[in-house]
Amino acid sequence: MLVHVEIELKSSLGVDWILSKLQEFTNTDTSWTFELAKSKTLAGGAPEGKAIVLTKIYEFMHVALCIFGSSSKCLKVSNIVPQRDGLSVETYNQIATSFANEFKVFAKGENIRVLISNPNPSIKDIISANVPRKAFEAYLSHYPLSFHPLDVARLDNFICAFARYSRKPLDSVLLGAYLQEQYGWTSEQANWLVNRIDIGLEVIKAYRNYY
Repeated sequence: MLVHVEIELKSSLGVDWILSKLQEFTNTDTSWTFELAKSKTLAGGAPEGKAIVLTKIYEFMHVALCIFGSSSKCLKVSNIVPQRDGLSVETYNQIATSFANEFKVFAKGENIRVLISNPNPSIKDIISANVPRKAFEAYLSHYPLSFHPLDVARLDNFICAFARYSRKPLDSVLLGAYLQEQYGWTSEQANWLVNRIDIGLEVIKAYRNYY
């Protein structure tokens, strides 16, 4: 299952430090250009007020790399926008991975971590925490599509385990797509699972906030 890679840039020195290094990077790697005006416009609509736009020519096509601040210490590549037409998943990943690898070389020793997600995620990538992953695998190992109360209870057990043990948010849509591709689930079956997981996690969150 090929998906768009996610690129994160993290530093304990904060996003302003990373942004300054990205600008320095474009002075060193002349294939990338720092777009000041576009960056200011993008930052104006960013939740954290931090963003940068880098552009380059990729195989005779002008593309813009849009990077947002996702926290006080992390920037994330949110999109790659071509001047015209669209980008296939393969091309998107090639551009994103190329940028990540080039910036990683530049930022070596600069207290910046460059993280690249797996373009072909396994269940371990989707559910990285051990306890909830085992709970989900137990759910899959029985008869999940029977929707028997015992099978639904196993899914609910996974939801509770994920809420308790996972530090990373769950991409439930990606999980649904994984089940469709690897297990032959229909879109309706996957949507049912996604909805139950999302609602379950929201209810647990509300319960915690209430008490």
